[in-house]
Amino acid sequence: MYIRVAVPIPRLEPLTYVVHDHEGVSVGFRVVVPVGKRLLTGTIVEVNSTPIAKAKYVEEILDTGPTFSPEMIELARRVSDYYLCAWGEVLQAALPNGMQPNAVMRIRLERPLSVSELEALRRRAPKRAALIEALEESQGDVTVAYLQKKMMSSYVSDQLEALLRDGWISIHQERVRQTKSRMIRCVTPSKALKEDDTLLRQTLDSLDRHAPRQSLALAFVLLHFVETPIPVNYIVEQTGVGIGSIDALITKGLIEQSLRDYHYQDELGGLARPDEHQLVLHDQQQLAYDRIASTLHASTFDVHLLQGVTGSGKTLVYQRLIKDALSAGKAALLLVPEIALTPQLGDRFRAMFGDSVAILHSRISMGERIQIWNRIASGSIRVVIGARSAILVDVPKLGVIIVDEEHEPSYKQEDPAPRYNGRDVAIMRAQIVGCPVVLGSATPSMESYQNALTGRYHHHKLTIRADNAAFPTIRLLDMRQLHKTRQLRGSFALETLQQIASRIQRHESVLVYLNKRGFATQIQCHDCGNVEMCLHCDVALTYHKHPGVLKCHYCGISAPFQHACQVCGSTDVYEIGTGTQRIEEELTSALQDYCSRTPSIARMDADTTARKGQHRKLLGQFSSGHIDILIGTQMVAKGLDVARCTLVIVVNADLSLYHTDFRASERTMQLLLQVSGRAGRRAIDQGMVILQSYSPLHPTMQLCLDGESRIDKIHAWYGQELQARQESGYPPFTRFIAIEIRSHDEVAAQHHAEIVFAMLPKDDRCIVAYPPMIPSISRIRNVYRRVVIIKNPREHDPSGQKCRSYLRSLQQSYHKHHAAADVRISIDMDARGTL
Repeated sequence: MYIRVAVPIPRLEPLTYVVHDHEGVSVGFRVVVPVGKRLLTGTIVEVNSTPIAKAKYVEEILDTGPTFSPEMIELARRVSDYYLCAWGEVLQAALPNGMQPNAVMRIRLERPLSVSELEALRRRAPKRAALIEALEESQGDVTVAYLQKKMMSSYVSDQLEALLRDGWISIHQERVRQTKSRMIRCVTPSKALKEDDTLLRQTLDSLDRHAPRQSLALAFVLLHFVETPIPVNYIVEQTGVGIGSIDALITKGLIEQSLRDYHYQDELGGLARPDEHQLVLHDQQQLAYDRIASTLHASTFDVHLLQGVTGSGKTLVYQRLIKDALSAGKAALLLVPEIALTPQLGDRFRAMFGDSVAILHSRISMGERIQIWNRIASGSIRVVIGARSAILVDVPKLGVIIVDEEHEPSYKQEDPAPRYNGRDVAIMRAQIVGCPVVLGSATPSMESYQNALTGRYHHHKLTIRADNAAFPTIRLLDMRQLHKTRQLRGSFALETLQQIASRIQRHESVLVYLNKRGFATQIQCHDCGNVEMCLHCDVALTYHKHPGVLKCHYCGISAPFQHACQVCGSTDVYEIGTGTQRIEEELTSALQDYCSRTPSIARMDADTTARKGQHRKLLGQFSSGHIDILIGTQMVAKGLDVARCTLVIVVNADLSLYHTDFRASERTMQLLLQVSGRAGRRAIDQGMVILQSYSPLHPTMQLCLDGESRIDKIHAWYGQELQARQESGYPPFTRFIAIEIRSHDEVAAQHHAEIVFAMLPKDDRCIVAYPPMIPSISRIRNVYRRVVIIKNPREHDPSGQKCRSYLRSLQQSYHKHHAAADVRISIDMDARGTL
């Protein structure tokens, strides 16, 4: 049987192979196939009985059943077509990493060397002799990585090539099997303890006297067990008891052990609203729910824009829709823009839907991801909550897709391919499945808002807050005047510090927002003006006071902070800019003069949440009151629902207002209104938001001053911004496409960018191309960048098909006539404005 296989190689169309034992093999199966000298895992996308000359044979069929449904094969094809990438690249992105067998090179010693041969080789080529000895010691096939470690050198390829040529060794490929699902020990209280209160009290009294650590562990299990078994390592982490104490309870029969393929054990409740299932929809929620539910029950495709002010109860509408989908025997998919949102949303949805909810994001281990993927395929998980990549998970019988905070730029994948937008792919998928898709936001993207205005999307508005909560009071502080009158202390206005202190005295929580991590954005010498720059990127190094290093946030390198200039040796160096570390230090110092008690302050940024489970830990402590002030970057700006938080501070409200990005005003408006919505989300206390700004008269800042209480002004602002976009030829009236050219050679990058620009049509109204430009960061990881910008006006090319046809031809012609080994080009459809 002849099959077409999509392999994950850029620009490569599906290849044709022959399969011998084809019984039961069909579209969606994964196979290992030879591509050149490599073995790659691909997916069968077409079965064809027509013989093709010189077709190679499939090495191995990996599956006993299709890994991908026809729905997912079709989705991958559409994504490939729209985003101009290989079909196989999309299917590879849809798989957990551990499910992609890798071919590794293994070295075999063909025959042992005699003593005289080995001595002669030592004199002539000591490194080759050492390699032979390492192979003899191993007494079997070894990998190249093993030999590199044994030789303490990464340069062994030349020696191996010489040994291969002389016939001493052979090299062959071996496939590394896929990662298995991870099994976790879990425990539940014994049936006797659950049913006999007298026995329970006697047992705990006895353990208190003779084995207090066992008593602590047992009490924890009894307190936290509801229906789901509790992972042993979670008990150890939370209580500090040893594994031995838990094993002793198992031996005594007080708790029962089971092995489970438990999905993401850190997501274990604690952040849910206990009364959420009892809440009643208010009139606007009910109207939106009724209209969306009608398309859900009819199993028809429709796009619904749910525009609800922060705190209006959009999540409650999501829950009702998901409940309807489950009742109809279908599944639901909920996309969120930030990993930070998954713990709280996971808890809220598990409280309502139990163990059929799964969380998917990049912090999950490979084994856990594969296990979740298998449970979704089997149908035991029917509610999937995840970040951008979750839209590519094969969820059977989808009944509804929800994209929360649909305006967020983090839904756009920039590198590697496929460079897709999760929101737009969600719409593609809903159209294939035949189900409604809900786009939720308090501040919709311009694209979605325009589609709602033109009637392509159904527009539902929630203009009042749930729980009868009032909109927060918003204070816009003019930092220019406060600086002149010396009413600042560090980065904070004195009024801001007073408001923080008053909340601390009332045992309420405060959220401080600044989208810059580290201590200072750069270090500069006063004498010679030198700024410490990254060696590999054209950016200044960020100073992280703790642990005293300079870091590049693009390539990740770090170096110890030197208190002297690296150019002139002067010790007169100073810090420029403010990051979350500096904010934490300034607040700790300043509040000593304002508060009668020392508040607990914590940071939530990429540095403090690197370890798995840290999001949950920080949010739990903030929600419970163990943290008084939480300082965070954009991960705290949206979606958080903490009743105790009554004050939100935006340290530098106009930080993103003057970026070189046509979306700068839109992004600033969205960000400020979103973070403002974290304050006062319950009726018991009206919240307050303080925006510290050096541009208080800017129209966007004035719009944010009114907050969401003036919906009419927000809609007027959208209208003005759309008109400006249309006059300037920007999205949503045109498609914004970026062709990036990258090379380690700056001259080559510029030359090939000019070639690409010359190949674009100049006399077709569907493409407006601009000469190659140098992006704001021209070098990243020692790779030089050039960008060719293309605008594709929708009025001349409504579907974009003509533009994509030009770009496909450009790809083929460029790689046929101009491609160079050290130059890479990539096409980013619907690129973000910042380049």
